[in-house]
Amino acid sequence: MNKLIILNIIIMSCTFNAFSQDFQIITSNLAKKMMSEQKPVLIKKITHNNSSVFKVQSKKFIVFSPESKYSILFNSLENLDTIEKIKSFPINFETDDIREREQNLISNIPDQIDNYIKDLGEKFNLKLNYKDIHLLDSLDKKIEKIGIENLTERDIFIISLYLDEFFRNNTEDTFWAIEKIFTLNTYWIPYLKRKDSKEEYSFYRTIFKSYIENESGLLNLKLNYLLKLADYKGYPILSEEHINFIKSFQ
Repeated sequence: MNKLIILNIIIMSCTFNAFSQDFQIITSNLAKKMMSEQKPVLIKKITHNNSSVFKVQSKKFIVFSPESKYSILFNSLENLDTIEKIKSFPINFETDDIREREQNLISNIPDQIDNYIKDLGEKFNLKLNYKDIHLLDSLDKKIEKIGIENLTERDIFIISLYLDEFFRNNTEDTFWAIEKIFTLNTYWIPYLKRKDSKEEYSFYRTIFKSYIENESGLLNLKLNYLLKLADYKGYPILSEEHINFIKSFQ
């Protein structure tokens, strides 16, 4: 093992206070580098976080999760049983996803959603509800006034939750659900699910895309909401039904 790899392992081990001399937390970039140089062999999959265990030629082993910034390096298969039993490694955050940082609230999203929306209303000085569609235009204008570029990723997340809850309140058979993301420690993201159907709904990706591209200065909240509602109702895109449905809310 070259000096650079050894140095990185020492640094990461100290930084994250690894709690065993038998394994360390390393960056996934370092894990990828080691595996690219040492022909890894897949040993097994860890069930609870869907990560892969690889043996490398240096007679060491790596627990690797493609969703995480971090990996686990250990010395012997005897350590694997201990590693598999660990549900929470000493890592703060493994991704750049703001939703990973909101786990305490997301894990109970049906009971926490009103608190999120209360915070949103206070931030933009609006009395928000889930029935008046014109509030989406009002919120868009407030956002335009302060500038999309001045929103935080948490703001975007809460705005998307507002659209989710608005959607849920105006559909008859959707409900909150959470999906597990398979990092080393795993975390959950919220979305809406349709009863007796495989259909799922979430505004986060749509709104985040508008936030990143920032072409118009608006998040186009009402239009994004109506497009998803039209899809829910089964109107073919750009059909006469679809167009007339969107126009009816103008």
